[in-house]
Amino acid sequence: MPWTISSSLDDFRARAGGFLAAHPAANTMLLTITDRLAARGPHYYGDGVPVFGWWRAEPDGPVTGAFLRTPPFALRLGLMPESAAAELAAELAGARVEAPDGSAALTGAAGGAAATLAFGAAWDAATGTASTVRTNERLYRLGEPAGPPRPPSGRSRLAGAADREL
Repeated sequence: MPWTISSSLDDFRARAGGFLAAHPAANTMLLTITDRLAARGPHYYGDGVPVFGWWRAEPDGPVTGAFLRTPPFALRLGLMPESAAAELAAELAGARVEAPDGSAALTGAAGGAAATLAFGAAWDAATGTASTVRTNERLYRLGEPAGPPRPPSGRSRLAGAADREL
Protein backbone atom coordinates (compact mmCIF):
# COMPACT_ATOMS: atom_id res chain seq x y z
CA MET A 1 0.00 0.00 0.00
CA PRO A 2 1.25 3.51 -0.68
CA TRP A 3 0.21 4.78 2.80
CA THR A 4 2.97 5.26 5.34
CA ILE A 5 1.71 5.40 8.92
CA SER A 6 3.86 6.66 11.77
CA SER A 7 3.70 7.95 15.31
CA SER A 8 6.58 10.37 14.63
CA LEU A 9 5.61 14.00 14.20
CA ASP A 10 9.11 14.77 12.93
CA ASP A 11 8.85 12.12 10.18
CA PHE A 12 5.40 13.36 9.23
CA ARG A 13 6.56 16.95 8.94
CA ALA A 14 9.68 15.94 7.02
CA ARG A 15 7.78 13.77 4.53
CA ALA A 16 4.41 15.54 4.24
CA GLY A 17 5.20 19.07 5.40
CA GLY A 18 5.90 20.40 1.91
CA PHE A 19 2.65 18.94 0.60
CA LEU A 20 0.66 20.40 3.50
CA ALA A 21 2.23 23.83 3.04
CA ALA A 22 1.63 23.77 -0.72
CA HIS A 23 -2.14 23.43 -0.08
CA PRO A 24 -2.68 25.48 3.10
CA ALA A 25 -6.43 26.01 2.77
CA ALA A 26 -7.26 22.33 2.20
CA ASN A 27 -4.81 21.25 4.91
CA THR A 28 -5.48 24.00 7.42
CA MET A 29 -6.51 21.64 10.24
CA LEU A 30 -3.49 19.37 9.78
CA LEU A 31 -1.13 22.36 9.70
CA THR A 32 -2.68 23.84 12.84
CA ILE A 33 -2.67 20.57 14.76
CA THR A 34 0.92 19.70 13.85
CA ASP A 35 2.10 23.18 14.84
CA ARG A 36 0.42 22.81 18.24
CA LEU A 37 1.85 19.33 18.76
CA ALA A 38 5.33 20.59 17.86
CA ALA A 39 5.05 23.53 20.27
CA ARG A 40 3.23 21.84 23.17
CA GLY A 41 4.10 18.15 22.95
CA PRO A 42 2.52 14.97 21.59
CA HIS A 43 -0.12 14.73 24.34
CA TYR A 44 -1.48 18.23 23.93
CA TYR A 45 -4.84 16.85 22.74
CA GLY A 46 -5.01 13.86 25.09
CA ASP A 47 -3.18 10.86 26.51
CA GLY A 48 -3.32 8.76 23.33
CA VAL A 49 -0.42 8.50 20.93
CA PRO A 50 -0.94 10.64 17.80
CA VAL A 51 -0.91 8.86 14.45
CA PHE A 52 0.24 10.46 11.20
CA GLY A 53 0.15 9.25 7.62
CA TRP A 54 1.12 10.32 4.13
CA TRP A 55 0.20 8.83 0.77
CA ARG A 56 2.07 8.53 -2.48
CA ALA A 57 0.52 7.14 -5.65
CA GLU A 58 3.93 5.66 -6.50
CA PRO A 59 6.51 4.48 -3.95
CA ASP A 60 9.02 7.19 -4.89
CA GLY A 61 6.44 9.74 -6.03
CA PRO A 62 5.44 12.96 -4.32
CA VAL A 63 3.15 13.00 -1.30
CA THR A 64 -0.39 13.72 -2.47
CA GLY A 65 -2.40 12.92 0.64
CA ALA A 66 -2.10 13.14 4.42
CA PHE A 67 -4.01 12.43 7.61
CA LEU A 68 -3.51 12.57 11.33
CA ARG A 69 -5.26 11.49 14.49
CA THR A 70 -4.87 12.72 18.03
CA PRO A 71 -6.84 10.25 20.18
CA PRO A 72 -9.48 10.47 21.46
CA PHE A 73 -10.47 12.70 18.55
CA ALA A 74 -11.61 11.59 15.10
CA LEU A 75 -9.30 11.04 12.18
CA ARG A 76 -8.52 14.28 10.29
CA LEU A 77 -8.15 13.82 6.56
CA GLY A 78 -6.18 16.41 4.66
CA LEU A 79 -6.25 16.91 0.94
CA MET A 80 -6.13 13.55 -0.84
CA PRO A 81 -7.63 11.70 -3.79
CA GLU A 82 -10.79 9.74 -3.03
CA SER A 83 -8.96 6.53 -3.93
CA ALA A 84 -6.34 7.28 -1.25
CA ALA A 85 -9.08 7.83 1.35
CA ALA A 86 -10.66 4.48 0.43
CA GLU A 87 -7.27 2.74 0.66
CA LEU A 88 -6.67 4.29 4.07
CA ALA A 89 -10.01 3.08 5.39
CA ALA A 90 -9.39 -0.44 4.12
CA GLU A 91 -5.88 -0.47 5.62
CA LEU A 92 -6.98 0.83 9.03
CA ALA A 93 -9.97 -1.49 9.15
CA GLY A 94 -7.96 -4.51 8.03
CA ALA A 95 -5.17 -3.95 10.53
CA ARG A 96 -7.46 -2.44 13.18
CA VAL A 97 -4.72 0.15 13.60
CA GLU A 98 -6.25 3.24 15.11
CA ALA A 99 -3.25 4.22 17.23
CA PRO A 100 0.18 2.59 17.55
CA ASP A 101 -0.58 1.68 21.17
CA GLY A 102 -4.11 0.50 20.34
CA SER A 103 -5.43 3.00 22.86
CA ALA A 104 -8.62 4.19 21.22
CA ALA A 105 -11.21 3.01 18.73
CA LEU A 106 -11.78 5.05 15.62
CA THR A 107 -15.03 6.95 16.10
CA GLY A 108 -15.11 9.13 13.02
CA ALA A 109 -13.34 10.94 10.25
CA ALA A 110 -13.43 14.59 9.26
CA GLY A 111 -12.07 16.48 6.30
CA GLY A 112 -13.00 17.45 2.79
CA ALA A 113 -16.38 16.07 1.76
CA ALA A 114 -15.24 13.87 -1.13
CA ALA A 115 -12.38 12.23 0.77
CA THR A 116 -14.41 11.79 3.94
CA LEU A 117 -17.34 10.21 2.11
CA ALA A 118 -14.99 7.87 0.24
CA PHE A 119 -13.34 6.94 3.55
CA GLY A 120 -16.73 6.27 5.15
CA ALA A 121 -17.94 4.08 2.29
CA ALA A 122 -14.74 2.01 2.32
CA TRP A 123 -14.79 1.75 6.13
CA ASP A 124 -18.40 0.52 6.00
CA ALA A 125 -17.54 -2.07 3.36
CA ALA A 126 -14.54 -3.32 5.34
CA THR A 127 -16.17 -3.38 8.78
CA GLY A 128 -19.85 -4.00 8.03
CA THR A 129 -20.84 -0.80 9.80
CA ALA A 130 -23.01 2.04 8.58
CA SER A 131 -21.46 5.49 8.77
CA THR A 132 -23.47 8.69 8.78
CA VAL A 133 -22.69 12.33 8.18
CA ARG A 134 -22.92 14.07 11.53
CA THR A 135 -21.74 17.56 10.59
CA ASN A 136 -21.12 19.43 7.37
CA GLU A 137 -18.46 22.09 7.81
CA ARG A 138 -17.45 24.87 5.49
CA LEU A 139 -14.13 26.52 4.92
CA TYR A 140 -14.50 30.07 3.70
CA ARG A 141 -11.82 31.88 1.79
CA LEU A 142 -11.39 35.61 2.03
CA GLY A 143 -10.56 37.06 -1.36
CA GLU A 144 -9.17 40.55 -1.53
CA PRO A 145 -10.23 42.64 1.44
CA ALA A 146 -11.92 45.89 0.50
CA GLY A 147 -11.33 48.86 2.72
CA PRO A 148 -13.56 51.89 3.05
CA PRO A 149 -13.61 54.41 0.21
CA ARG A 150 -10.75 56.87 0.30
CA PRO A 151 -11.34 59.51 1.33
CA PRO A 152 -14.44 58.56 3.35
CA SER A 153 -17.57 60.61 2.86
CA GLY A 154 -18.35 63.39 5.31
CA ARG A 155 -16.07 65.82 7.04
CA SER A 156 -14.04 65.86 10.23
CA ARG A 157 -14.96 67.89 13.28
CA LEU A 158 -14.14 68.03 16.96
CA ALA A 159 -16.38 65.99 19.24
CA GLY A 160 -18.52 67.96 21.62
CA ALA A 161 -20.77 67.35 24.62
CA ALA A 162 -23.64 66.32 22.31
CA ASP A 163 -21.49 63.41 21.05
CA ARG A 164 -21.01 61.88 24.51
CA GLU A 165 -23.70 59.17 24.05
CA LEU A 166 -22.06 58.04 20.79
